[in-house]
Amino acid sequence: MSGQSESLPSVEETKQSFHILTGHIRDLAHTPLLTCSETTSIQETAQLMNDHRVSAAVILNANGQVAGIVTDWDLRERVVAAGRDTRQPIHEVMSAPLITIPADAPIYEAVSLMITHNIHHLLITLDQQPLGLVTSHDLIVLHSTSAFFTVREIKRQTTTAGLRAVLDQTQQTIPLLLRQGVHASQIGWLMTDINDHLSMRVLELTEASLGPPPLPYCWLVLGSEGRHEQTFKTDQDNALIYADPPQEAADSSRAYFLEFGRQAVASLVEAGFPPCPGLLTADNALWVQPVSGWQNHFHRWATTWEPEEEPNFLIFFDFRGVYGDLTFPKNLRHYIAKLLDEHPRFLTRLAHLSASLPPPVGFFGQFMVEHNGEHKHEFDLKQRAMVPLVDLARFFALKYHLNETNTLTRLEQVQEASDLSADLVHELAQSFEFLLNLRLQHQWKQIQAGQPPSNYLNPDHLSALERSFLKETFKTLAQAQALLHKMYHLKVGRFY
Repeated sequence: MSGQSESLPSVEETKQSFHILTGHIRDLAHTPLLTCSETTSIQETAQLMNDHRVSAAVILNANGQVAGIVTDWDLRERVVAAGRDTRQPIHEVMSAPLITIPADAPIYEAVSLMITHNIHHLLITLDQQPLGLVTSHDLIVLHSTSAFFTVREIKRQTTTAGLRAVLDQTQQTIPLLLRQGVHASQIGWLMTDINDHLSMRVLELTEASLGPPPLPYCWLVLGSEGRHEQTFKTDQDNALIYADPPQEAADSSRAYFLEFGRQAVASLVEAGFPPCPGLLTADNALWVQPVSGWQNHFHRWATTWEPEEEPNFLIFFDFRGVYGDLTFPKNLRHYIAKLLDEHPRFLTRLAHLSASLPPPVGFFGQFMVEHNGEHKHEFDLKQRAMVPLVDLARFFALKYHLNETNTLTRLEQVQEASDLSADLVHELAQSFEFLLNLRLQHQWKQIQAGQPPSNYLNPDHLSALERSFLKETFKTLAQAQALLHKMYHLKVGRFY
């Protein structure tokens, strides 16, 4: 799937459009909003839409709650073309349920919802009440090279070279967003959404190459992609789950999905996603499994202690479905929750793994860095700071059976579902945002200097304020780890 890419927007145009899309959706709301009762006739609704010069009306039920929406398309296709009696109530031709978005959501979330659901109108709500409508036309007017068009551009590509060109351009928007004060977590959501659509296009092209799959399946992303925390290009982590086949079709089904995983991962490499050094990708037969195979994986992790697997298997709890039958990952999460209830020692082991790596700061507050070698005077910001915090958020999400994978969202939900100190959870969230931003800024400086981005950081190169924040972050992380040690009576050393 190689070849020439089609014409793309310029880098500067793409940068500008991404900046616009980080604004709030409330800024695009059409008010006042035209609403009609569900008993209003089709003819009267059409007249009101004409009088108010709007392309849609929100339909309310007898209790004044949103029941659906009627658009120009509905009137044309479901009324005029169908020869329907216009004296009938409008609820007969409305579209329901109506997709909504909160007023404080970033504009790029509206783009994603419209594309995902193939709709052209989105209801904006404030405190769960209708505020206004936003249309796909609004996004086109907003900027002709917005992320809406970036995703459309992805869908137009028929080659991995074309997809790589799109990815390279979107990556160049990251420093601009950082300079304009966009939170690193927001950038992670935005870039992950673009990466999701690019992966989906690769999978569509792979299906076209191999032919229709013999069974329903779902493509899973893991690690930072699974947590919506991917920014600059990182190696891919993915897997594949498919329906349990009948016995007579087991071998042929497995052969198809193994080849599917091999081709998809190779195409993602061509599209700009580096291969995984740890082979945690769907070109590894271990991670291409039917439902029962994945259940066996998690059951083994829950009941046997295999230290050599410890560095890797935790990221499988961050799985997220991006393409195919999304009931598979949903049902697998239910299975994991059941395992955790049935095997409490598994939860204790997860607590040990999630609190086993202390932050790199000494008793007297000095940073603990490498003393020799390539990274002398540096420490690994990802492995020694971000990963332990991600591990803590994941552990509490599993403990309280929360299905979210994003670290900040996990912490937000943990605060609501547990009796943990609200201050501690809030400080953990702030710490993660700070670390993610620090890592992004550090890697961008490396790229500017012509160096490959890495996670090793020399604290002496930070400002006094950054060093102070970093020490406070490590202090918060140590407090949370100490809490976990106390809750589960953990001891220093390996857990068997």
